[in-house]
Amino acid sequence: MLIAGINDGHNASVVLLQDGRIVFAWQEERFTRRKNQPGFPIHALRAGLQFIGAELNQVDVFTVASKRPVTMPGTSEEDVTGYSRRDGSLARRLRSAIRNTLLAGP
Repeated sequence: MLIAGINDGHNASVVLLQDGRIVFAWQEERFTRRKNQPGFPIHALRAGLQFIGAELNQVDVFTVASKRPVTMPGTSEEDVTGYSRRDGSLARRLRSAIRNTLLAGP
C-alpha cells in the first residue's frame, strides 16, 4: 500500500509511506528555495514518486493536513481574480493543484 501524506500549509511537504515504512519525505522549499513555502507541494510529490519509481495512479491513499480554510489562497502569489472564483472543496483544490503538471498525466 502506498500512502501520500501532504501538508499544504506553512512548510508544505510530502511524506510517502510504502507498506507502513517511510520511503520519502521532503519539503517544497527545497525545490522553490523559498523559506517556509506554503501551498500544495507539487515538486516534492513529483520528486517522491519519481524517487520510489511510482506513478500518481499507484497511490492508494492521499492524506492532507492543513490548518488553512479551504478558501484560502494556496500561495501568497496566487492571483486575486482566480482566488475569488475558486470552488472551496478540498477535492477540487487538489485537482487544481496538479492540473497541467507532469502528475496529471497525458
